[in-house]
Amino acid sequence: MRRYVSIAFLLGLLVASPVLAQDTPIAIDTVPNFIGVGLATVPDYLGSDDYTIAIGLTGRLGLGGERFIQLSGPLLTANLINHPNLQLGPALRFRRGRDDVDDDVVDRMADIDSTFEAGLLIGFKYVNPTNRRQRFRAGVTFTHDVAGEHEGFVIDVFARAWWPLSKRFDVGLGAGLTFADDDYMETYFSVTPSDAMRSGLPIFDAEGGVRDFRVFPTVVWHLSRHWHLGAGLRYSRLVSDAEDSPVVDDRGSANQLAAGAAILYSW
Repeated sequence: MRRYVSIAFLLGLLVASPVLAQDTPIAIDTVPNFIGVGLATVPDYLGSDDYTIAIGLTGRLGLGGERFIQLSGPLLTANLINHPNLQLGPALRFRRGRDDVDDDVVDRMADIDSTFEAGLLIGFKYVNPTNRRQRFRAGVTFTHDVAGEHEGFVIDVFARAWWPLSKRFDVGLGAGLTFADDDYMETYFSVTPSDAMRSGLPIFDAEGGVRDFRVFPTVVWHLSRHWHLGAGLRYSRLVSDAEDSPVVDDRGSANQLAAGAAILYSW
């Protein structure tokens, strides 16, 4: 459990009493406060076809009105405006590096240290006033490396819709894409001459552009008003220079899959 992964797509709780299970279900992401932890199987590094177990945290603290601070695995965001539909605030992301990986060839390349990125969240949400379990959210985060590892920026665009399948079950479907600049892509997907000598991979100079597209379905079981059990999948497809990099094309896979479950308590 040495890897961390965003688990915004994973919500829930493992057990609840029969008495609590008679409570009315709620939409988790519309309540002021929640906290949870989850486990998932994820690629060993972005582009790998080896998998490892990851643990991640999620939670939100309401600040009054529509304002909040929210943690979704490695991404910490805040909404600082009190508006029913619009969201705006800072974003901080922990991005894990690439070292001590299972692939012996990739492991010979220069290590990439973990880093922090800081930036901005801009979002939109709609909640059906007659049924809060029907909701939609879309947004974009812009983050820039502030620890000097890749020194680039990343733009992440996402959208997600939720609707009730039955009294106790909600289903969600999300999609998104990631754009990264030259500095980011060179760090994670290029093969430098020295990397080529150590690993035997061909030299490759990755350029900025769209890094991946992704979809992420989720199912949540409301065991009570406060306790929830959920599971989700996330499929990502690396494209352009991320897909063509020898790190991915020769040693890994452009198809990236994560799956897991989590426990959550809301109040």
